[in-house]
Amino acid sequence: METARIGDKIRSHGITVTIGKLYYSDCWDGIWDVEFVDTDGNYRHWKQQFDGGEYIRVPEDETENLTEEYKDFYGCTATIEHKEDFIGTYNGTVFLLTIRTSKGEIIHRRKYKTHKGARIAMGKMGDCWHFVKAAGKVRIKL
Repeated sequence: METARIGDKIRSHGITVTIGKLYYSDCWDGIWDVEFVDTDGNYRHWKQQFDGGEYIRVPEDETENLTEEYKDFYGCTATIEHKEDFIGTYNGTVFLLTIRTSKGEIIHRRKYKTHKGARIAMGKMGDCWHFVKAAGKVRIKL
């Protein structure tokens, strides 16, 4: 079973949007059902069977400077940046997690090989993270 990913795109009814925060996704026999917030902050629930359109899988190495921002109950902020790193441990795409206190002091900054790894680490270091925004661009022509 396929799952949607942050940074992937959906084209329907003449517009193309980028997934910024993912709530739910399911793909059954190539038909998608995706509930998400786009990178402009709009909540969307796209059901391909009813809405038409197409799901566009963006390869992880095609995104550039895609950044997600989260806040927790105590005012701490977390950012996950999708970056290219050809010098570091992973030699390619990395996800840089930075967590700051409410006063702006960095308390955690580390590279992760996968987006999921960065999200798991973020979850272990704070309570009740809430999505704020996503920004960035994708280097793939649509």
